[in-house]
Amino acid sequence: MNGTPPRIDAAERLAGLPSLEDSAGKALASTALIVDATMKAWAAYVVANNVPDAQQAKAKRAYEEYQAAIQAAQEAYAAVTGTAGESVWNDAKAALLASSGALIGLISQGSAKAGMKSLLRDFITPKLSALAPYFSIRAVRAELKAARCPLEPATLNSYLHELAEAHFIYDAGRGWYSSLATPFTLNREPVSSLVQKLNQTFPLLEFSCWSTQQISSYGHHLLAKFVTFVHTERDTMLSVVEFLRDAGYDAHLNPRGVAAAQFAVRDRTVVVRPKVTTQPVEDHFVTIEGLLVELLFEHRSLHLMDTREYFQTFTNLTRQARISMARLLDYARQRELAINGLLESINAGFCDNPVLIDPQ
Repeated sequence: MNGTPPRIDAAERLAGLPSLEDSAGKALASTALIVDATMKAWAAYVVANNVPDAQQAKAKRAYEEYQAAIQAAQEAYAAVTGTAGESVWNDAKAALLASSGALIGLISQGSAKAGMKSLLRDFITPKLSALAPYFSIRAVRAELKAARCPLEPATLNSYLHELAEAHFIYDAGRGWYSSLATPFTLNREPVSSLVQKLNQTFPLLEFSCWSTQQISSYGHHLLAKFVTFVHTERDTMLSVVEFLRDAGYDAHLNPRGVAAAQFAVRDRTVVVRPKVTTQPVEDHFVTIEGLLVELLFEHRSLHLMDTREYFQTFTNLTRQARISMARLLDYARQRELAINGLLESINAGFCDNPVLIDPQ
C-alpha cells in the first residue's frame, strides 16, 4: 500500500457554508477538522514507522466508512428544514460521530501500539543491554514506568516475545532476556568417559556429573588440576566411591568438616556428593547453570579457588554466550545457602545494574 488512504477536505468545504454557526454546521465542521488532522498525522506516522499493510488496510476501511457517513451527514445538513429534516440530521449525526470515533480510535490504538513497540525495541532494550548482557522483565517495567508508559503484563509479555522472535533480544529463561545471540554450549568431553562407565556399571543409577575442567578456560588463572563431581542417591554413594577407587580414581565420599579441610586435588580426583533433586541435568550431565551454582558451593568448601576467581570465571563465561539466567537463579534459590552470596556478588560486580536481580 502507498501509506495514506485518500482524504476529503470536508473541513475546507464546510467552512464557507452560510449556516455554519448552527449546531449542525458546527458538528460537521469540528468532526471534519479533527479527522483531517488525524489523517495528516497518520500519514506522517505511516511513513516514519513502516506500518504493516494489514494495519493500513484497517485504517483505510475505517476511513472509507467515515467518508460515507460524512457524505450522508452533509446531505442531511442541507435538508435541515422542519421536524422531518431534523430527524434525518440526528440519525446522520449519530452515524458520523460513530464512524469518526471508530476511525480515530483505530488509528490512535495502532500508532500507540507501534509506538510502544518502538520504545521497547529502539530505546529500552538497547539501554538495558548496554548495562548488562542479561536483564529481567522487572527491569523493563521499571524503564517503562520511568518513561510514564506502563503496559499491562500480558501486553508487555507479548511485545517482548515478538522482539525475541525477531532476534532483537534473546530468551534467557522465564522473565529474562539477553543481548547474547549464541547459547552457551558446555564441553562434556571431560566427564563423558566417567558418565559412560557409571552407566555401564550402574544402569539404573540416578546420577549427574560435572568437572572444573569444563570451565577452566574462563578463569583468570588456569587450573593445573581438575576435580570431577558425581551427585547420586545417598544410599548408593559408598558403592560408587568403591567402584571409582577400584577403577583407579582418587575418589572421596562427601568430604565435609575435617575431610574437606584436608582435601587435596590429585590426578583423577572425584568427589561423590548427594544429588539434589532439583539440580538441572541433561542426560547425566549437569547443565552450565547447575554447574555454576555447584561451583559456588565447592570453591569454598573444598578451597578450589578464591571467591574473586570464582566470580571472574562466572563473569567471563556468562558474557561470552547466553545461559538461562532464570534456571540458574531458580536453582540457586533452592540451594538456600548459595543465593545470598550469588545475588549480592552479581549485583555488585557482574552487571553494575541493580535491577538485574528480582528479589523474591
